[in-house]
Formats: sequence, C-alpha cells, structure tokens
Amino acid sequence: MNPDLQKSKVTGITDVTDLNIIEISGYTDKLTAGNRSNLDKITGEPETSGAIPLDARPVFMTYTEPTSPYKRSGLWYHGIDTKGQEPKPVDTWICTPIFAGAQTHGQDGSNHGLLLRFMASSGKWSTWAAPMHLLAGSGEELRRELLDRGLRMDLNSRPLLSRWIMQCYPPEHLTAVASTGWYENSFVLPSRVIGNAKATFQNEGATDHYESAGSIRGWRDEIGRYLPGNPLLILAVSAALAGPLLHLTGRQGGGLHLVGDSSTGKSTALLVSASIWGGPSFIRTWRATGNGLEGAASEVNDTALILDEIGQADPRDIGTIVYAIGNGTGKARANRSGLARRVTRWRVMLLSSGERTLGAHMAEDRGRTPKAGQLVRLLDIPVKRLHGLYDALHDFSGGAALSDYLKQATQRNYGKIGIAFLERLVEEAPKLDLPGKLDTVLQTQDFQAQEGLHQRAAATLALCGMAGELAKEWGLLPIREGEAMQAAALGFRLWAQEQGQTRTEDRQVLQAVQDFLDRHGGSRFEPLDSEESVLIRDRAGWIRPDGVYLFTSGGLREAAAGHDLSRALDALEAAGWIIDHDPGKKSKVTKIEGRPIRLYWVRQKEDQASLANGIASMRPAAVTPVTRGNAGEVTDQAYSKQSGYPSYFRYPATHQSDHDAADRSAIQWESEQSLDPEPTGTADVPGFEGIPELTPAQHGVIRAQLRHR
Repeated sequence: MNPDLQKSKVTGITDVTDLNIIEISGYTDKLTAGNRSNLDKITGEPETSGAIPLDARPVFMTYTEPTSPYKRSGLWYHGIDTKGQEPKPVDTWICTPIFAGAQTHGQDGSNHGLLLRFMASSGKWSTWAAPMHLLAGSGEELRRELLDRGLRMDLNSRPLLSRWIMQCYPPEHLTAVASTGWYENSFVLPSRVIGNAKATFQNEGATDHYESAGSIRGWRDEIGRYLPGNPLLILAVSAALAGPLLHLTGRQGGGLHLVGDSSTGKSTALLVSASIWGGPSFIRTWRATGNGLEGAASEVNDTALILDEIGQADPRDIGTIVYAIGNGTGKARANRSGLARRVTRWRVMLLSSGERTLGAHMAEDRGRTPKAGQLVRLLDIPVKRLHGLYDALHDFSGGAALSDYLKQATQRNYGKIGIAFLERLVEEAPKLDLPGKLDTVLQTQDFQAQEGLHQRAAATLALCGMAGELAKEWGLLPIREGEAMQAAALGFRLWAQEQGQTRTEDRQVLQAVQDFLDRHGGSRFEPLDSEESVLIRDRAGWIRPDGVYLFTSGGLREAAAGHDLSRALDALEAAGWIIDHDPGKKSKVTKIEGRPIRLYWVRQKEDQASLANGIASMRPAAVTPVTRGNAGEVTDQAYSKQSGYPSYFRYPATHQSDHDAADRSAIQWESEQSLDPEPTGTADVPGFEGIPELTPAQHGVIRAQLRHR
C-alpha cells in the first residue's frame, strides 16, 4: 500500500479514514466509500472470489491494486442489472485510483470543492483540490483538468465519475485558498501547506511553478559558495527571499531592476535567484500583456516575480504594469451580469533585468518620462562592477566563465532553499519582531533617507538585506554575517547616486522644464523690448533681455510634462527658479503690450541646471585609501562611496588584487572627468564671435533675434 495513504482496519464497514481508504476484514482490497448505506451491508467474508454481494450494491469502490475478480485497479461502479428476470451484478471500471480526502470551501463560503488524490498514468500519486463548479453542465471542464494531471478514464463511463464526486462527503473540511502565500500563520503552496492551518490550495487555472531538484547541500556547495564577495549577486538572491517578509512587515511589493550592458551577468543573477524557488522556468519574460503579468504575479504571491529583459515590454504599457505589480492590485473587471468581479491581489518582490533603465524604455513612447512613483517601485541598480556583475571570480578566468558555470549548476539544484526558508520562517515568525527590526535597520546610517520616495526605496532594500541575513542565520546562504545587509546598503547607495540629491519629483520637474527650454527656448518665447516684430507660433510666453522666461500658465503646464501645475510650481520655487512673484502668489501680473497678464517668472540657476542634467548625480566621491589588517582582510573604511561599497564591506585577501585595481581605476576615472558643465559658447553664431560665453537664456534670445531679422 502506498505509504502516503492511511488506512483503518474495521470489522464490517462502519468507519472510513480521512482519505476514505478502508480495509475490510476478509478483504485485501483498499476502497473508498461513495454510498455508505450500502457499504454498511458488507460484513464478514466476501461471497465469491471477492465479488461485491448483490445486497451491497449499487456502490462505488476504489482499488489501489488489481483484485479478483476485478483485474484492474481504479474506481469501479458495482451496480445491478434489473432488466432480466433476476437481478445480475454489473461491474464498470471508471478511472485509475482516486480518493476524496476533504471537502473544501473559501473563507466567504464560496468556492466549494473536493480534495482529490489520484494515481496518474505514470504511477505517481497527485493531489488536487477540484472546484465543484467545474461539474456544471456535462462536467467536461473537471474531466479536462483531471486528464491533464494524468488521470486515465473510460470515456463511456464519464457520467459515473461525476456521480461519484457528487456522492462524496468526506468528514474533513479545509479552507480553499486561491493563491499562494500566507494564510493565518501558515504558508500555502500549490503542492503543500507549510504550517498547521487547515487549508489547501484550490485554483484550477493556476500552475505550480515551485519545482525542485537536487538538495540544499547541493545548492550551497555548487551555487551558494560563489556568493561571498559578490554583493550584487547576494542582493539578487536576498531579493528573491524577501517576498515572504512583505506580509509580515506590512509592506507592499517592491522591485529591483538590474541595469547593464549585454553579457555582464544580469541573466545569470536572475537564474541564481530563481533557483531559490524553482527551476529555470520560474523566470518569466517582460514580453507579455498587462493582464498576463497580473496573472503571473498572482501565481507567485508572497514570493518573487522574476522577469528578464525589460526591452521586450511594450513602452506604452510598462509604466502601468510597474504601478500594478508594485501596488499588488489587478484591473477591475465586470462579470457577465455587469457586476464587478473580485479583484486579484498579490504581494511580490519583483526582480528584473535589462540593458536600459525603466525611464529610458518608457521614453521610446513619444519621449514619456516615468513618474517618481514608478521609479521607486522598480529601483534601477546599475551593474558596473569589476567583472560585470561580479567582484570576486573565485578562481574562474573571467565573469563569462563564472556565469556559464552557474547556469549549469542551476539546472541541477533548485527549489530547495525557498521551501527550507519558509519552514523556518513559519516556525520562527511569532518570535521575530520583523517590523521592529526593519524600523531599526532604517534608522542606521546606510539607509537614512529624508524624502518619502527615498524612504520607500530604502525600506525595499533593507527588507532584502533582512531576508538574506535570516537565510544566512538559518544556514541556507554560505555568506558572512552582515554581508547581505551590506549588499543591500550598497544597492541603496547605487540607486540613490543615480537619482541625484534632490527630491525625485522635483528633479523630474526641473529636468522637464530645462528640456522644454532647450527645445523651444528660441522659437516659442517672444523677446520683450524688441524693436522688430517677431512672429511666434504656439507661444509659451516671453523672454526678457536678462534671460528671464515669462511663462503663461498653459506654457508652463506643457513644460512640466505631465506634472500638476501646482506641483511643478512647488519644485521650481524650492529650486529658486521663480525669481519674482506677487505677494501670496507664485505668478506676477506683468504688462505686455499695455495689458496686464499673470505670468510665471522663471530663470534657471546654473547649479540646479547641472543637477537636472544628472551631472551632480554622477559626481564621484573621493576615494579613501585601502588599509589591510594583519589577517589579510580589508579593514573598516576600506572602500569609498565611489567604488560603491559600504565603508565596512569586507573582502578576503584572496581577491586583494581585484580590489586594488578597483581603487586605481576609480582614482583614474575621477581625475579624467570634467565635473563642471561645458560653457555655452557663441562661436557658431554669426556676428557674435567676440562674446566669449553666454548663459543658456541669453543664447536663446540671440538665436530668436537672429532668426527674425
């Protein structure tokens, strides 16, 4: 008998086990009850060769082994033929062995079903919570699902299978959970429930992506051993483990986007991260519709959604998709009666890769710029280490060789670490004050952020660091204590350097206004105090001789590129770009050709202009000299912010030459860069060769005047 199946020995049929598997005294057969009233009549020895007696019929029985006179294992219907003068027994084989283990239903009383356990044609046992609504009509949808999962049946006996299911009332009741993730204090996966909750996964359309192969030791020895010294690889693995912590810390979803040139190891990082939860197929692609990615996110709720190559996404849709995945809410849809369907919800940590940032990809759609909320839901992490993704090669000849090895290793070991992590997390979660620990981490210097969006980014990366540290503490990741949190701090610094030092939304407004002036400064602003009449089409305002732009409200709204006008004015005022205004206003009533018009007086400040262009965000910090301890390790204060490492990031002496090279290259890079914006010369403007430099505003005035001479 299959060890997974329990049994109870009884004298006569008066009891059944949780799986309706019973053993009759005098029988060697194993069967399930479909019609208990008749089964109660089966007592003592069988009549002839183990045949079911007439007074016990009609009845359904499941045999796990061929039993005389029934030469085939499976579900049988033992009926009676009453057409003749005397009733005769009729025995019909329906399908391969199947049992009903429990009745299931959703928390709201809907989504009723049966927990079925059956033998597939491969000989393996499968468990599936079958929704009862699939029996509606002919029951074809339920049979399709069973056939797809390996059940074999007699197509001529299809009505009998539906009849057997409708007669099954096992005493056990379980809550049907439609998505993976936390339920009460347990974690529900398609194939198992980790914890003590009386629940089961029930969703006929979902796919079980949580495959496994190899062992925990195999993963540690063949894959995990290459994590130390490679902070971006540690960060990617930690992000894959952070999904289950979202619910426990009360956080929404977050996401990391590894950005770098082709063949730098980004896809390998995704493969290693995916091996936490499943095989290579756990990685999805951005080449999908918004609805498709909503479904993908709901199938991996409370774990990780891993998407490769952002360049395959539609630039028109990706902004909306990033919002949806980060917010964890699907699109509202109507059912056939016009009422709203239940909205799909999820919590996932998104891990993505691509050769371009989110903003660069969105710009393909008519130059659109991402909103700050999108940028903070998918954090761009640049992949520009010593060897692409890697800092430590661990005796491999190069980054490509290490990537090739890891790709092969992830084919052999996968899906074990995530399950082991969940088992410990379910056990330890009541003792861990994870929200408190997260708050404590966010108070440290590495994750301090003054502005709300930066705080959200810091929380996302700190949560990744916490997940990696828990996995290290539980013996799942072979890294040094603190190394996962240090990798998360590095990720936060790299992201913040890309964003600059101003508020993200303010920077976007300044950048948008500057881009508008660069494109249209000489063509859509009419010069004031000009002796000659100038024809301006689609006028956005006027420009004074001193370079001050007088924006109309419509012109400034257009220049702000989708930001609310009030929000854009706040950013301009904070940057000092609004140089004059009436009391209590951000605009000033100005006489133009004798009539008063309310205009916004805007002039760029050179330091803010360079910041909007991203020059300040690229400015490297000074490189701190490296000092080494007696044991050959890099001591505290070893690496500067320019090299990208936290000041306390430690590396073994075996990779000393690599890190010395990083210091030298960083110092050389800094010395070669011109940190000041290039002056705006006028040598290309006929008649003005004698003027050495002009501000951008003055340059625009000159071009406008020349064009209309």
